[in-house]
Amino acid sequence: MQFVIEIDGESHYHEGMPEKDILRQERLEFLGVKFLRFDDVDVKTNIKWVVNEIYLEVEELKGASI
Repeated sequence: MQFVIEIDGESHYHEGMPEKDILRQERLEFLGVKFLRFDDVDVKTNIKWVVNEIYLEVEELKGASI
């Protein structure tokens, strides 16, 4: 399984971008790609939480592939 981490910054909130992101994500998930999405504010202000979320997802994916 492929795994993508996406960080949404200021450009994500311009007109039409959230919709384009959702459509792209849905297409990739259909192909088996797992997405984790974070806001750049969380990355800048709460990196420990972000890293923990990534860790938990990796552990879950490892368990699913056994």
